[in-house]
Amino acid sequence: MSARSRKRLVGGAVAVIILAFAAMVLPMLAVSTSDTPRDINIVVREMAFYVDNGVEANPVITLHAGERVRVRLRNEDAGMRHDFTIKAWTVATKMLEEGGEEDTVEFQVPDHRGTQTYQCTPHPKMMTGIVRVE
Repeated sequence: MSARSRKRLVGGAVAVIILAFAAMVLPMLAVSTSDTPRDINIVVREMAFYVDNGVEANPVITLHAGERVRVRLRNEDAGMRHDFTIKAWTVATKMLEEGGEEDTVEFQVPDHRGTQTYQCTPHPKMMTGIVRVE
């Protein structure tokens, strides 16, 4: 066997070993990252929800089918009680008293695409938005 043939053989063997290793490791990495919830931070101020320091009141929140989500709600409205609920999914934070109180709720997004409503239980007419599942 020539030196050139041995190089090809060794290179092919290394490639097969790398591919086999990747085939074993990548599924484990995919599972571990999908178990980590995506954080969404929501602040209540002036009778509206603001997501991740945004400027739009009660924005559309886009989620991915089947993902884990952790919503952190902070109430910055002095003298007002608020919560965050997605009633169709039985998701809710506790009722937060006036300014500065926080709560977290973690859930898995349903596997089907579509839209649902999120809202504040005491103020559903003013504090309502859409959750879109892609």
